[in-house]
Amino acid sequence: MTIGLTPFSVSTLLSRVRSEPPLVQCLTNTVVTNFTANVLLALGAAPAMTDIPGEAGPFARIASGVLINLGTPHAEQRTAMLEAAAAANDAGTPWVLDPVAVGSLPVRTALAAELLAMRPTVVRANASEVMALAGLGAGGRGVDATDVRFGPMTDEEILRYIRTGEPMDKAGAYALQGVAGLWIEEIRGSSSNVIGLPLTLTRRLLAECGLEVLPD
Repeated sequence: MTIGLTPFSVSTLLSRVRSEPPLVQCLTNTVVTNFTANVLLALGAAPAMTDIPGEAGPFARIASGVLINLGTPHAEQRTAMLEAAAAANDAGTPWVLDPVAVGSLPVRTALAAELLAMRPTVVRANASEVMALAGLGAGGRGVDATDVRFGPMTDEEILRYIRTGEPMDKAGAYALQGVAGLWIEEIRGSSSNVIGLPLTLTRRLLAECGLEVLPD
């Protein structure tokens, strides 16, 4: 199986989403709830943050898809996640498991194991989370970690860097491969992890699953 996305296929998928707006149930973490809802709305989908017991299961039966994100799994939400996953499976609703920080934290790791046994349609995870789910490691520090050390910057240099616009759409407010490289003195870990994915580890894990990522 080859994984590949082209501008045409992405455009086709986006057109389909907008012509047939999916109802997406999100049981997600409090840090990204608003962002997730807004992104889904921008794509043309209809988000629903239905994440309490007694409602999560019935809603999963009528939803077009379900997202279960373990970022901030309080007790009530954990119950709702299991309920939603069971109902989604029963109704044939596709659902995504995002096992944030599994391996390093015991409560969510146990929950992730229960959910994984329920066979999610998709597992969306970084390399260390995949390894933890597979029993091959104890996970990372919540996410795959790379240490980037900046040298000293004056207030004027910080303002001038902001004016370039480069930090405005970056997760860490800097671009390792861009202008910020003028001040970066040391990188410990995978540079591709900062820019995108830890590519070498990701390729190896996908290969173990029989997935080929090289272009034809």
